[in-house]
Formats: sequence, structure tokens, C-alpha cells
Amino acid sequence: MAPAVLLQRFLSNPQADPEILKWLNKGFTAWWRSGGTVPLTACLHLPATSAACARTVRDTWLRAAAYSLPARSRAETLMREIERFRQAPETSTVHQYLALAEVSGVAIPSSVRQVRNILSETPAGFDFQSLPSAALNFLIHLHPGSPPPHQ
Repeated sequence: MAPAVLLQRFLSNPQADPEILKWLNKGFTAWWRSGGTVPLTACLHLPATSAACARTVRDTWLRAAAYSLPARSRAETLMREIERFRQAPETSTVHQYLALAEVSGVAIPSSVRQVRNILSETPAGFDFQSLPSAALNFLIHLHPGSPPPHQ
């Protein structure tokens, strides 16, 4: 899971989540062993500023939304889904990802060009397989007591 998404999950629900605790433990251990010479954000594999972290969270969920769509014309298709999401959010997987991107607090792209730029910066080895369950768990943490969204 992307470190910025783990941070988003932790901030929304700071309960003892094993994945988050493992990430924090590794980061703080690396920081401690460096004698504090390596910034904690670097040890946690986070961007240096909260604004950059929020963009990373948004972009992670936008990439997940895009990669849950057919490969042909992904950016254009995602932009159409963004427009549909703005008008009437649905319970589809793509719209769940868009809802998580929106929670980041960073504006969702308003042009295909912006979407293409975000998709072109997808990190090598990005793990899209773990995102569906992570998204569902995160949405449940955001709205405890509500039924899980349909997929």
C-alpha cells in the first residue's frame, strides 16, 4: 500500500491497524537508527510536505480508478467518469476510488490533460491488486456503522 494512503487511513481512523503499525514501526526504526539525520518523512516514504502528501493520496486513488477501467482511452474514460461522479456519485468501484480521491482535499482534475499527466507518473510496480480491499476498508473507516458499498 502506498505510504501516503496509509497516512490518510491512519489520520481518519487511528486505531491499531496491523498494516499501519508495521509501516510506522519500520519508519520510526529507520529514523531512530539514523540518529535523526534522515527526516522522518523520508523514513516513512512520504513526501516532505502535507500538500504533496495530499496530492499523492489523490493521485493514488485516481490511478486506481483509471486502472479499474478498460485500457483503451483510459484518461478520456476516467474524465467522463469524473464528470458523472460530480453529477451523481454511484456505488461503482470507480466512483468509490473517486470519493477517496476527493477526501484527500486536493481538487479532482477537470481536464483530460491533467488526468493524462497523473497517469503518466504512475510509479513502476504500483500495486493495483491491493487497492480494492484497501479502498473498501478505508471507506468503512470513514463511515463506521454504515453498510459496505456495493461493487
